[in-house]
Formats: sequence, structure tokens, C-alpha cells
Amino acid sequence: MALGIEKALVFGAMIVGSSSAFAAGYGRAGCGLGSLIISPSGPQTIAGTLNQYSGQSLAITTGTSNCKTTSEMAVISKQEDFVSVNLGTLSKEMAQGAGESLAAFSETLGCDQAAFDSVALELKSNYRTIFKAPGAMAVLDTTKDVLKGIPSIGSRCLYLN
Repeated sequence: MALGIEKALVFGAMIVGSSSAFAAGYGRAGCGLGSLIISPSGPQTIAGTLNQYSGQSLAITTGTSNCKTTSEMAVISKQEDFVSVNLGTLSKEMAQGAGESLAAFSETLGCDQAAFDSVALELKSNYRTIFKAPGAMAVLDTTKDVLKGIPSIGSRCLYLN
């Protein structure tokens, strides 16, 4: 009997651990059917089991069931790294509404170069909102939200999700 419980625990740990790379914004079980049914604070072993038996790998590959594709995750990772490394400079340049790091940041958001002046102006106008919450990830998320809320800019920036 004890061997059955050990196997179940190992199996549950494999399920939960196997998707940790995709767990950003989800519970420990990651994206998939389980994340649609079970909240991030809910029982993640159950969510992981649902993910495993409903084809989580296919959901990750195709970007369905609350999952992001591998290429989307790569873009998000690049954005997170950029903001983390350049946070001080971005703060200064957003406040000014110009700068090389701000232009590079705009590119990581997939904004076309012709939109940069508008992007820079909006980020300058929303500086206090963007830097209200501490930390690089809060700055990134708020920046994306601000730009998504402006249709003339949001449609010209490909990576705001």
C-alpha cells in the first residue's frame, strides 16, 4: 500500500514540476485545462492531473487552453530580461520621453519604429502609473496595459500580451 502512495506522490510531483517553465501567471501546475478549472491558489495536484490527461503538451505547442506558445514565452522572457537589466535607465528615459534604451524597449514590445514617438509620449504621460508598483515585472505589465489601452498604439505593437 505504501508503494502505491509513493508512486502517486512521485507522479504528482512530475506533473506539477514538468510544467514549471510555463507556470508564470498560473498555479504550480501551469497552463492547460487544469488552469481553466482550478484557480492558481487551488489544489495544484488536481490541476496538474487534469493538464496531464487533457494534452497539456499540445496546448503549450498550439497556445490553447490558457497556454502561451514557446515563441510567445521567448518574447516575454526577452522583455522581462530587458526591463530587469535596464530598469534604472528606462525610468529616466520614460520620464524624459526619449532615449536609446526606451527605443530598444519599444522594439521588444514589437512596436514599429514609426510609432516610437507616440509610444514615448504615452509612456512619459503615464510615467507615474507605470512606476507606481515597485519592480521590473510590475513596470513591464503596467507598460503593456497602458499601451494596449490606446488603440492607435496598441495595434502597432505586436507583443503586448
